[in-house]
Amino acid sequence: MNEPANVNDRSAFRSVFLIAIFAWAIRIIVAAMAYGGRDIVGILWPRGIEPLGIAKSLLEGSGFSSPFAVATGPTAFLPPVYPVILAAIEKVFGIASKHSASAILTMQCIFSALTCVAVYYLALHLFNHRIAQRAAWGWALFPYAVLLPTNIIWESSLSALMMVTGVLIIARTLTSDSGMRWAAIGAYFSFACLVNAAFLLLLPALLLYSVLNRDNGRRTIWCAAVFLTCLLPWTLRNYVVFNKLVPLRDNFALELWIGNREGATTEFTPEIHPAFSASELEEYRRLGEIGYMSRKLDLSVKFIREARLLFLRNTAERIVAYWTLNLHAFWLMVPVVSFTGLAGIWLLLRRSHPLAWLLGIPLLIFPLPYYLTHPDLRYLHPLQPLLVILAAYATTISFGKQRGSTEFVVLTSDAGNGSADPLTSRKFVHLKPNDKWRTNTPNEYSKVCSLP
Repeated sequence: MNEPANVNDRSAFRSVFLIAIFAWAIRIIVAAMAYGGRDIVGILWPRGIEPLGIAKSLLEGSGFSSPFAVATGPTAFLPPVYPVILAAIEKVFGIASKHSASAILTMQCIFSALTCVAVYYLALHLFNHRIAQRAAWGWALFPYAVLLPTNIIWESSLSALMMVTGVLIIARTLTSDSGMRWAAIGAYFSFACLVNAAFLLLLPALLLYSVLNRDNGRRTIWCAAVFLTCLLPWTLRNYVVFNKLVPLRDNFALELWIGNREGATTEFTPEIHPAFSASELEEYRRLGEIGYMSRKLDLSVKFIREARLLFLRNTAERIVAYWTLNLHAFWLMVPVVSFTGLAGIWLLLRRSHPLAWLLGIPLLIFPLPYYLTHPDLRYLHPLQPLLVILAAYATTISFGKQRGSTEFVVLTSDAGNGSADPLTSRKFVHLKPNDKWRTNTPNEYSKVCSLP
């Protein structure tokens, strides 16, 4: 039987720190190879039109406006955080300058590298040191995670970091009675929503499950109250500017129309997007942002009503494409990570891991808007740290079955046999590959007999 390592000692921290440094270095090397001696601004700026357009407007004193690099007035096309970050970088290094481009790519590579740390500690909390290390290395070397932060100016790498960190924070707070810690979760996820609006449904779903299964009523209400309060200023800004309730962003109608119209496919169609189409941009300017979005919503709803079976077929195709992108991204290992990760969540649910829902709910809830609109690799990216963890779990448990040895360590509040965790004062107990978890109390995991 393998004895659990002390997962909180300095060597473990040093190990994951070095993995993160390696991950950052390999991403910087890829960026240097891609843009060395080339027009980095000319290549990258068309890949971040909306956030860079808003950042430029902020720096020119026009406020949060004009997402398409021409004057079109106030906007809620994107949430505020990433355009503000880009504006801060361009304030220091210059608007659309080579130095700004390098700084932005460096920042995005840092976000991606730091994700290794969050992946490690979440896998450690759920499983053990072995799986945590494999997951961290998996993220460091995952080809798409290496290329994305160097290939586009978007919030995707920050969203991935915030997703896995948010799940880790919730996992570590579930057993806490501290109102401040639960309030911090609400504040954290409100910030995540201001980075990426797709986070909006995630915390309510997680809190609802927690209330229904863990008797966290008061703490959950406190968390939800802070969550909504922190989102209120941006919602009020949008209401004052547009005289309409826009909680985070207003471009869902456009994305819905792109995916639900005559001739729509599962792929993004840039030639009908105002960022790339002169005719669509002119219509956007003529109607104004709210009028333009209302028009697109009417068109998409009309199409869905008149072609319901086609809508259902297209939605099924979008679901498949979201997780695989029709296997076009096989060389980036995206379908491999998706399938192996989904196998991992199935194994967790089959074995009744008490925190399987923490990984399962994001996989269930986060993609919903993209099933209705159109999928893209970067829309899957926020979930990929969780998929990498689940893939490390699935491959490790399969390897453990072949060896017939103990591969996992489970944290428990039980005072039975096991090695103590000095930070949590909980115990390590061994769990063989075919064993299931059972929750005796909301704060306790225990091993039960092997499955047949």
